[in-house]
Amino acid sequence: MMEFVFTILPYFTILLFTLGIIWRAYRFRDNVASNPIFPYASSSLAEKVSTYSKQILLFTPLFKNDRKLWLASWLFHLSLALIVIGHIRMFLGIKIDERIAFALGTFFGLMFLATMLFLLARRFEEVKVISTLEDYFALFLLLSIAATGLAMRFSGEYYDFSGYLASLINFTPKAPEYDLVLATHALLAQLLIIYLPYGKLFHSIGAFVTSYLPLRWQE
Repeated sequence: MMEFVFTILPYFTILLFTLGIIWRAYRFRDNVASNPIFPYASSSLAEKVSTYSKQILLFTPLFKNDRKLWLASWLFHLSLALIVIGHIRMFLGIKIDERIAFALGTFFGLMFLATMLFLLARRFEEVKVISTLEDYFALFLLLSIAATGLAMRFSGEYYDFSGYLASLINFTPKAPEYDLVLATHALLAQLLIIYLPYGKLFHSIGAFVTSYLPLRWQE
C-alpha cells in the first residue's frame, strides 16, 4: 500500500488533475457566463482589483446574506489555505521551529475540523432538502483528511518529507516506512486532488477562471 500511495499514485494524481483543469477550462468557453465583477467597464483598475479581491478573499456577498455561514466558511478556507501552505513548506524542506510548526498546524487543523463539522451539521439540518450525495461525499472526504492528519500530529511520530517532492520530479520516489494512518491520509489527500477539477469543489479555482477566461476566449 505504501509503495502504491507514494510511488505510483502521485503520477496518476498529477495527470488526472491536469487533465481535469484543462477539461473544465475548455467547458468554460461556452457554459459559464462572465462574472459581473470583471471587468467593470466603468470602473478604474484600482476599483476593479479592490472589488474582486474583497469578493474572493473576504466573501463579501456571503457576509451580507448569512453572517454565521460567512464566519464558518471564511475560517474553513483560511485554515485550509494555511494547511496547504504548511504542507508545501514541508515538501520544499523549508525549516522553521518545530514547536511553532506543531502549534500552528494543530491550531489550524482543529479549526479546519471544527468548521467542517459545522458545515456538515448545516447540511443535515438547514439545507438538507437541496443537499446532494456529492455534497456529503466532499464533506466526509475533507473530514477524513482532517481526522487522519490530526491523528498523525498527535501520534508523536516525526514525518520528514523534505526530499520527497524532488524524488517525484526525478522519478525516483521512495515510500516511507509502513504507517497505516500516513498511508490513509496520503491516499485521501490524493483522492481530493483528483476530485477537485471534476466536482463542486472546483469553485476554489473556478472563481478566478470564470471571471477571465470567457472574455479572452471570445476575443
